[in-house]
Amino acid sequence: MKIIDITMWMGNWVYPGDKPLQISDPYSAFGKDKEFCYNFSTNSADGTHIQSPHYFLKDGKKINEFPIDYFQREAVVVDFYNLQDEFIPGNELRKQLDKENLTNKAVILRTGIMDQLLEGKNEKDKRMHPEDAQYLIDKLKRIH
Repeated sequence: MKIIDITMWMGNWVYPGDKPLQISDPYSAFGKDKEFCYNFSTNSADGTHIQSPHYFLKDGKKINEFPIDYFQREAVVVDFYNLQDEFIPGNELRKQLDKENLTNKAVILRTGIMDQLLEGKNEKDKRMHPEDAQYLIDKLKRIH
């Protein structure tokens, strides 16, 4: 199994409209050797986090309803890197996933949108047509 690090440093990217990471000068905190600490403030979504199904589905699970080992699995990457269109092409999604056995696998839709935003490009999120989202939900429901 290969682990892909998708983390980034806090403050490297701030969602438009959010307050940026702020770090105040170090202060001396502990013991005679005076280890230095920093105060920082940020929004509650800064850092790596997982969007759980309850963000998207009325009856979707919250993140604490999944066992921790659920998130350690082989991934299938559906690659749409540098997609120019607004919508992920459903025919290409099906082409890449129809014959794929998704048992105990994660599905990652790679669009490159984060790279474009970090480069300062004014990009919008890539969307999926409802029927394509339903295809993906149905394919995953059959195995979970």
